[in-house]
Amino acid sequence: MPKGVWKEYFNFSKKERIAVFALLAIMAVFIGTSYFYTPSFTKPVIDSTVQKQLDYLALKNHTKSNITDSSGAADSSFIARARPLYKTSTPAKLFYFDPNTLDAAGWKRLGFKDKTIQNILSYRQTAGGFKQPADIKKVPRIRKKSVDPILPYVRIGSSEKQLSALNNNSTPDKTPVADQTENKSKAYKAININTATADDFKSLPGIN
Repeated sequence: MPKGVWKEYFNFSKKERIAVFALLAIMAVFIGTSYFYTPSFTKPVIDSTVQKQLDYLALKNHTKSNITDSSGAADSSFIARARPLYKTSTPAKLFYFDPNTLDAAGWKRLGFKDKTIQNILSYRQTAGGFKQPADIKKVPRIRKKSVDPILPYVRIGSSEKQLSALNNNSTPDKTPVADQTENKSKAYKAININTATADDFKSLPGIN
């Protein structure tokens, strides 16, 4: 290599030298800033509801050996965290009611789910009401085991005052459902007012 050739690679014009120094200054600023500036990060927000549901799914997808300790016992803390948050049904509170006037909140107190309550109200409107307690079982997609416990508490045609008295009575009415239906059907028997006798009018509720 001829002598002095290497100098040609390091021979810069005035503008080039200024550009190099400017680039070095910018690099120095960025490097120096990292020593004096501490970045702040926002702590991630963990949704406890989602986290517990994920834990529950993890429990379902893992084998028992994956969640046991060295003694072979299940990790109770993991299982407790992984339980599903939702309840399969609302705890039932039994009380006397008329299925033809009971609102959605009342059906909710009896332990029915929102979807089932919608089906009940829709059936009641379509069918023109419940004629007898057993008609509740005709509601689409209603479970028989959910209906059976409430049947003794059905009082079709009872007023709010009568239902309130029954619910405040410490001794439950043990009248069989079949007898209730028979009595109600007699009380609401249609009569012809033009040909009805005094006894026929007395058979109507509220007339003595």
